[in-house]
Amino acid sequence: MQEEYRKEYKEYLMELFSEAAENSPIDFIYSLLRVTGLHFGHWDPYVELRRAFEDYNKILSFANEQGGKMPLRVGLLMYCQAIEMTAIHELLANIFRCKSGLPFVIKPFMDMQRPVKKRAPFSVIPPSANSKIKRLKKMASESGDTQFEAVIESFYDDQIRNAFVHSDYCITDDEFRWTEGGNSTSKDLSYISEIITRCFAFYEALFNTWKSYLQWFKTYPRFTKMPQFEVFELLTNEEGLFGFAVHFSNGQKAFFERHEEKVDSCNLYIEKDGSINFFVGDLEKLEKAWKVDGKEFE
Repeated sequence: MQEEYRKEYKEYLMELFSEAAENSPIDFIYSLLRVTGLHFGHWDPYVELRRAFEDYNKILSFANEQGGKMPLRVGLLMYCQAIEMTAIHELLANIFRCKSGLPFVIKPFMDMQRPVKKRAPFSVIPPSANSKIKRLKKMASESGDTQFEAVIESFYDDQIRNAFVHSDYCITDDEFRWTEGGNSTSKDLSYISEIITRCFAFYEALFNTWKSYLQWFKTYPRFTKMPQFEVFELLTNEEGLFGFAVHFSNGQKAFFERHEEKVDSCNLYIEKDGSINFFVGDLEKLEKAWKVDGKEFE
């Protein structure tokens, strides 16, 4: 069944990404690269979770050999980790923004953050997974997407997530039971297995779609002339797209690169609304000509 679900989700996601790329190609590139500020060393939660899932899969293989309730408990742990993944929420939010013709922003849920207290002005309470999922459904609808809500609801169950992460559950031979938030409630284990299987299928389809588009940009022209006499350069390697550069006619260049152990950039800054912009340099030296590293580009 997982392969069937994966194909179902992959078909939807490929269409979604294609529409986003066609509508806002530059912002789509920013979204794939998850443009952020600088960091050096291991500060990327997405990379960490990907590595964690490699470990979890080994544990799950062992759990399957042992049988009993162990595979279900490990599966629920992985399920909750997956649906809480902020990097994926932010990626999807920006994909829907592209589809709606809105610019990429580095923190699409920033307006949902709440300050901790007045004495800690830089500390915030991030939005819950459930509130972000609700926002994503709204963004999808506003973009004209009629499928996302059904796709996400095919595996996302906030009551199950909440019960598991708060250790307010019991697993019998037939049911997953919990009591927090009201009356005692239960779900058949077949339902739990179904949402776990679908969740893993969705995320695998999403990662594969994401990776396929990063790879696709290897076949795209390296340089593109932009309207304001700027030249947009794609930075690729054997793994696909890892960054971009923008060349200005005065010889100035801005760039962004994402690697597993660092994010590097130059002459890039973040606007108050979270969108990105560039330091162009000496405006008086700008020319009505496309140039790369100071040389005219044909």
